[in-house]
Amino acid sequence: MYSEEDLRLHLDRAAIQAVLVRYVNANGADDFDGMAACFAEDGGMEGGQSGGRAALRERFSTIRPRSCVMWSVDKIVKTQHLLTNVEIDVQKDDATSFCGATTYVLAERAGEPLVIVRGITYTDTFVRSEDEGWLIKNRTHDLIWSYETPALTGVH
Repeated sequence: MYSEEDLRLHLDRAAIQAVLVRYVNANGADDFDGMAACFAEDGGMEGGQSGGRAALRERFSTIRPRSCVMWSVDKIVKTQHLLTNVEIDVQKDDATSFCGATTYVLAERAGEPLVIVRGITYTDTFVRSEDEGWLIKNRTHDLIWSYETPALTGVH
């Protein structure tokens, strides 16, 4: 038999995991408002340096152009993020999480398609908001590995 506390813990973990999934799905859809909505109003990234939800939304809206420069590509066609190994620790109205993700980036360089594959981790702190539920208070994003490969063409 599960106690009320056990059930609450499972519900909290499910709600936090839903935020993690919502963020990566919004990222893949270029939904920068959706990405920012996963953060607390005063949320930040990389040690709180992003200055709140509005500043995060602005930062997210420049991800594709900044990534084109970083990877020396002409265009990013599509991205997909797959979350793995999610760990969540809930303490009343605060929580921490750690997860891995593999990102696939379909891009073009000099007219040729390529795929950039990246292994990253997200280390997050969460807060529970009365109005919006669980939200990311701070996120640290770390690149673990990366490689490029030519993309297959003519495959549907």
